[in-house]
Order: sequence, then C-alpha cells, then structure tokens
Amino acid sequence: MRNRTTGRKQQASGKEFEDQLERIHKWYAQQGIAMISKVPTATKAIPHGKGVRWIPAEKTGCDYLGVYRGKAVALEAKQSSTATRWDLFARGKNNADKKVVADHQQRYLLKHKECGGLAYVIIKIKPTQSLYRLDIEDYIKLEQEALQAGRKSVPIGQLERYKVVIQGRMPDYLRE
Repeated sequence: MRNRTTGRKQQASGKEFEDQLERIHKWYAQQGIAMISKVPTATKAIPHGKGVRWIPAEKTGCDYLGVYRGKAVALEAKQSSTATRWDLFARGKNNADKKVVADHQQRYLLKHKECGGLAYVIIKIKPTQSLYRLDIEDYIKLEQEALQAGRKSVPIGQLERYKVVIQGRMPDYLRE
C-alpha cells in the first residue's frame, strides 16, 4: 500500500507543476507572447474487475506544444523533490533503468529542433521552487557527461546557468 500512496503524492505534486505551467501559458496567451497547449495522452480502456482501468494507449513525444515568436515550441516538463541534484533515472526498484526523460522523448525533441523548432526540458526543483529551462541538446549533453562520469544524477550547481529568473509574479521560462 505504501507504493500506491507514494505514487498518489507524486501525481498530486506533478499536478501542481502542471497547474503552474497552465497559469504561465495562460499569461503568455493573454500577453500575446506564445500559445502553448498540453498534449493530451491517448488512453485505452482495459476491463478490470467489474469496472474499467484506463491506461496510456501510446507514448507521447512531449508534454506541451505551441508557438513562440513564430517558432514551433515543444516542451517536456519534469519535477524533482530533491534539492541538491537532478536524478536522471526514476526512483524505485522497478524503475532502476527508466530514464526520467525517456529516450523516445529525447528523440522527439531533437527531431523537433532539427525541423527548426525550439525544444526544451523544463525542470522544477520542488524544495526550492526553482525552474530550469534546458535546450534538449544541452540536456542530452549534461546527461551524457554524468553517465560517462559514472553518475546517475546532475548536481544542481550544473543547472544554475539554465535557471529561470523570476521577475514579478510569473516565471517567464521562454525569455531568452
């Protein structure tokens, strides 16, 4: 039962981050800066006991798609509850080799960028409420450097150059 509780807490925490991003995206739209929308996850029904259980029907390439200053933008949003590092792999014994930003997501974001779009991984470090915006190529480079050094995480200090400066009440993660 403990794992279910932990999973629900993570889902609720992820929902908070999604809500924050939705507020930012609404503000972008109101300001005429960008139009960004959540990519819906296709689901399929699986009979389960007397009811139905909904599971993802396919893997999605990213969490958000939109347009910013005339360019297509693709975003993958992730969150961490650890203040000192960014874990590259999911926690838990069943997730030992599961990347937080999966290979298929990285390939999708790279292809998006190769086609002329902007492609970012947005990271929120929950204990400090810090946001980081990494171009997909920078994210992959940091991941490769960490793995080559035998690490499964990136120290927060290495993310500082990607930190989103919060001016006013709305973090503008698209600002260059």
